[in-house]
Amino acid sequence: MSIARPQNRDEFRQYILTKLGAPVIEINVANEQIDIAIEDAFQFFNERSHFLGTENMYLTFRMTTEFLTAFSSFNVIDTNQQGKNAPSEPIPGRPTASAIGMVDELTLVSSGSGYSPNSFPLTKVIATAVTTDVPITNQAGSDLTTDADGSTLIFETKGDKKGQNLSVSIGSERTPINGITNVQIYDTGYGFEVGELVTINGGQEAAVFEVTKIKSESPVFARAPVTIQNNYLVLPDDVVGVMGVMRSMKTDLVGIFPGGSVFPIMMGGMLGNDYACGDMGYDLVSYVAMREYMATLEFLFFPPIQYSFNQRTHRLYIDTNNFLKDSGAYGGGSGSMLGINVMMKPSPDVFPDLWNDLWLKEYSVALVKAQWGRNLTKYNQVSLPGGITMNGSQILQDARSDIEAIKQRFALDWADPPLDMIG
Repeated sequence: MSIARPQNRDEFRQYILTKLGAPVIEINVANEQIDIAIEDAFQFFNERSHFLGTENMYLTFRMTTEFLTAFSSFNVIDTNQQGKNAPSEPIPGRPTASAIGMVDELTLVSSGSGYSPNSFPLTKVIATAVTTDVPITNQAGSDLTTDADGSTLIFETKGDKKGQNLSVSIGSERTPINGITNVQIYDTGYGFEVGELVTINGGQEAAVFEVTKIKSESPVFARAPVTIQNNYLVLPDDVVGVMGVMRSMKTDLVGIFPGGSVFPIMMGGMLGNDYACGDMGYDLVSYVAMREYMATLEFLFFPPIQYSFNQRTHRLYIDTNNFLKDSGAYGGGSGSMLGINVMMKPSPDVFPDLWNDLWLKEYSVALVKAQWGRNLTKYNQVSLPGGITMNGSQILQDARSDIEAIKQRFALDWADPPLDMIG
């Protein structure tokens, strides 16, 4: 191929440099800077509705048991109600509770086993004070002793064990045997002492934590576990927008009329037999009116699936809880199909003629020209042999004017027209 019709990145770079004056004059721009300008141009080309920058496609996805399990799972984020940068003292004006021995910090002693997996976080689990010394495995830094025969490691219980009403939110991290590794204090309780041990209910073998810090005042509403459903599907990176989410409906003609009844009525009406409305017969206008009426009923009884899509996270959030159902209009369970109408950006590696797009070439040349001007402004009014002076500021100003003009023409000449908005 030739530079005049670039078909790959190298030819596209050479096209840009040639348009700027190479090889007659030296273009003081590095290849890395050219590549950045090319990527910026492609991003504008793909994401600002250039009519050649995206393709309307349909993706299909089979909902497996594993997907349905993940889709119906939850993530619990323990949120400090004092704010992100929470002060050590309660915020003035917010209600507080006061008592002796409120727990301010817990340190892990033994992680236990048999707690629920992290897809089912435990919130507001009641913690109970330990009344006897606890046998545990050895941990560096712990106050460990052995029993009389030296066979078991013992963590000595401290305090008078009068603490009560402590509850915690268990973090999502788990050990290989489903032990817990961290907790957040939900209700501080009262009557605890530093060094006292508490167990965390909920597992086969209870986890043990030590009270390492206490306080006498705490906000009434200090922390809250916020639950977020993982109701999303990660789409391919080339997807720039989602137009709709489609599901087959387990109904006969939108499920409003008895099976097989509507089609004979409509066709019978068109043919003029007794199935027509009052034996009057259907003409084409009546047929269209009936179809519009049925479409309205379908929209009311089975509205489109609501969704939201973020191009940067590539997550498609689907607002429904019917995927797990085996019955109903939107049910289907494992093995059923999901259709997604998307806008995808074509890859220039697969479709090399994208490199020859007229707007893309113009915009890339203007961006590289601007970079050239910025480079030259570091050495403004530099005199070259033969009395030539390089004016970087003028090159940069011209490039900015070119970029502004190209962007203004983009909406009129190259972008998809906006659709009419109704409602």
